[in-house]
Amino acid sequence: IFLRAMDELDARLIPGTDEVLRGPFFSADGRSIGYFTQASQVKRIAISGGAPVVVGAHQGGASIGAVWGSDGTILFGDAEGVYRVPATGGVPELVVRSEGENRMYVGALLPDGDTVLVTERRSAGADWDAGEINAYSISTGERRAMLTTGAGVQGWPGTRNPPAALP
Repeated sequence: IFLRAMDELDARLIPGTDEVLRGPFFSADGRSIGYFTQASQVKRIAISGGAPVVVGAHQGGASIGAVWGSDGTILFGDAEGVYRVPATGGVPELVVRSEGENRMYVGALLPDGDTVLVTERRSAGADWDAGEINAYSISTGERRAMLTTGAGVQGWPGTRNPPAALP
């Protein structure tokens, strides 16, 4: 992973991220980056560098999308649904189970800390652009349909104005 300061032309490699990785995502405070490895691990590293820390395991190529909540937990999509794991490390806990062959791309955690927005692909071979955008309650698993066609749910970084609640 490379970082570039806005007032500089050259990017620098974050020491410790020279392995094959994908799906990087920032911590809520912006001081760390999480990512997925080819070795089926979720890792985190400080943007200043250092030794990467293994946060938990995922099911290889199936992991899709992640958000790092301000409460210190990471939510990520996997073949079975949405998992939660402490950023300090642990065994990921399934908090939202997908149905059948559905795949869930985790895109945002709302400010209530309980609602996760996902793009949901209804079958393994389907195009993500034909997916659905749904909101799930982590505590109850309740699903709320948001858009019947769409992809690319994005979060609201800390300095922007997030919605107070879902419509």
